[in-house]
Amino acid sequence: MVSGLCFLVALIGLIATSFHGPQAVGIYRFPANFVTGDDSEWITAASQALAPYQVEVRYPEQSWQGETFLIQINFLYDESAVASASESSLALILNTALEMDPVTAKPAKRILLPMQLPHLGSIQWEVTPEDHSLLQGKIWISLMSAQDAETSIPVLVLPVEVEVRSILGLEIRVWRYSWTVLGIVGLFLFVKNWTRTFH
Repeated sequence: MVSGLCFLVALIGLIATSFHGPQAVGIYRFPANFVTGDDSEWITAASQALAPYQVEVRYPEQSWQGETFLIQINFLYDESAVASASESSLALILNTALEMDPVTAKPAKRILLPMQLPHLGSIQWEVTPEDHSLLQGKIWISLMSAQDAETSIPVLVLPVEVEVRSILGLEIRVWRYSWTVLGIVGLFLFVKNWTRTFH
């Protein structure tokens, strides 16, 4: 009975903490006109070329302390939008920065993504929360010309909010290791008692 109880507790613990909750999904459009003091032809062409595109942001609504989760940005083409004639020859660089603490992010909190429209791209961060709290952050997206990457034009600020859960303030891997050991011990005791019964 003790072995069965140990195995059951371990199994319930592993299943409960392995469940991934719903994904938060946000769809955003690039602004019709970029707010900048520079009225260069490239900025006008970039604004027109990005008009048919949408920015999709995905991340889990909940995570565990110490567990890595993904924040994804996908650039989608809106079939209902009117395409711009300048998009086929436009090369640009998206400067994306994740503003969120206390977390570690891979490959880095700032990622540069070269794009040659109409080819699309995506960005992904592997985020590990260092504490249990409500993580609130922002994703800053700026635009740079592939020919002149010195000037950055801010175009979007996207909100991110993830609830980080914890059990007694410990990282979830500690609990998973403990439940795994408990399950192995319970299974060992069961096999040992079963062997004694038939001998």
